Amino acid sequence: MTTDASTNPVVLPPVPRPRAKGRLRAAAKLLIGAAVVATAGVAWSERPVRVRAASVDRGEVRLEAIGVGTIESDEIVTLAFVAPGRVATLRVDEGDRVRAGDVLATLDVADQTRQIGVARAGEGAATTVIARVQADVSRAQAGRDAAHKDLDRARALRVDGSIAEATLDAAVERADRAEADLAAAIAAVTQAKAAAFAAREGTGLAARRLDDGRLASPVDGVVLERKHVVGDVVGAGTAVIVVASTRKVRARAWIDETVLGALREGAEAQVELRSAKGSPVRGRVERIGAQADRQTHEVLVDVELVERPARLAFGQRADVAIGLDRRADVARVPAGFCDVAGQSCFVLREGRAARVSATFGLAGGDVVEVISGLAPGDVVIAAAPGAGPIAEGRRVRRAP
Repeated sequence: MTTDASTNPVVLPPVPRPRAKGRLRAAAKLLIGAAVVATAGVAWSERPVRVRAASVDRGEVRLEAIGVGTIESDEIVTLAFVAPGRVATLRVDEGDRVRAGDVLATLDVADQTRQIGVARAGEGAATTVIARVQADVSRAQAGRDAAHKDLDRARALRVDGSIAEATLDAAVERADRAEADLAAAIAAVTQAKAAAFAAREGTGLAARRLDDGRLASPVDGVVLERKHVVGDVVGAGTAVIVVASTRKVRARAWIDETVLGALREGAEAQVELRSAKGSPVRGRVERIGAQADRQTHEVLVDVELVERPARLAFGQRADVAIGLDRRADVARVPAGFCDVAGQSCFVLREGRAARVSATFGLAGGDVVEVISGLAPGDVVIAAAPGAGPIAEGRRVRRAP
């Protein structure tokens, strides 16, 4: 028998429906998750964040230019003998302090000593000759005077005819000879005086040569170098000793060119030697360079040491801080605790962080001037290293 498909419908399997219990379980999970998240958020917001704290106080704020330099002398003198010779004595060593005029070294001056003796003997002989020729001048003057008297008498007698012409001629000849003798005696005196002058100059030259064998310090200072030892033969002008003057000591420091407009001669400064950390000495700006380094863009500034450390070495490094501006007795906050550019700060209020607006002035070193928004006694806070960010109203805890 044939079956008609239109009269026999196709039976499909039933579609399963979600169970009511499954729907309730999923909803419960969602609610529980939301509650956990909400609880965690509340717990996080209430968890104290570690902070650093500092109090606003009153005091001085100084703007300073910082630089690194070296200690230098205002005058370094290289000493040398003006004459060649063998070094006989060296009376100082490197590091010794000397005074102006101290004899530091000598040459072997035996030859110069002998020359002085010879020169002085020649000077004595010249003095004796002067005395002798001056006596000759006196005799010649007397002889000339007598000859002229005889000549005057002979002329008078010749007029009367009492003497012959030959007698008068003889008187004239004697007078002329007496004049010549006097002139010769006077010339001898001049020559003797010239010889005495030459002898004195010889003595002086020998004495100067003796002095040339002594090397004296022209300044108060300290010996930096001793380039020779006893027995060395040195030439004229050869460096023997180097002395640095201690009359004026400077720290020559390189300062960034950006503060050039604020630098002033005479400005106060602090100079701290690397060998004496924590013990700065007072200085004063003496000279500001007129040329900046084209690589580092720094200017060389000379700072005179008004105070001297107990021990220093020329060439050693020094940290220099030059005062550019100063505010006395102002409210101030430690640097790094406030957003100076954003003009705001977090303060501690009842265990929580509160953001306040503030205006700031001069920033110098480790403190910043407070113009408004904070008062002495306020406690400013900043996140401790490794701690989370600070937010308005967030509970905080001071880091130990």
